[in-house]
Amino acid sequence: MTITSASRGWPRGTGQWSRTRILVAAADDRRRDSLIDRWGESHDVIGAATPLEVIDFLEAEGTMISTVVLAGIAGSANDRELACFVDQNYPWVRLIVGGIAAERWSEPRMGARIIGA
Repeated sequence: MTITSASRGWPRGTGQWSRTRILVAAADDRRRDSLIDRWGESHDVIGAATPLEVIDFLEAEGTMISTVVLAGIAGSANDRELACFVDQNYPWVRLIVGGIAAERWSEPRMGARIIGA
């Protein structure tokens, strides 16, 4: 499992110790690292490369992960399939798939129409 955290931009000593995390999932290491670096200035960001890693993080960290960004995942599911699974099983998670945020990914018409499936 690849664990990457970029929290260097977080203020210290503010009493804000219960912040949520953003999980960036991409099979391409350079793309994932680029997104982590970009968002790491203002957020606590972790990275995953496979659908199983995404699920493992969600199970382990629960509601501490507020947003999942799917940017070209590889493995047993594609971005859309994983988005539908996450939407149905982790309803508190906001999803961004290929740069598009939708209210609900598990609604077939909504997800299919937005991501062109």
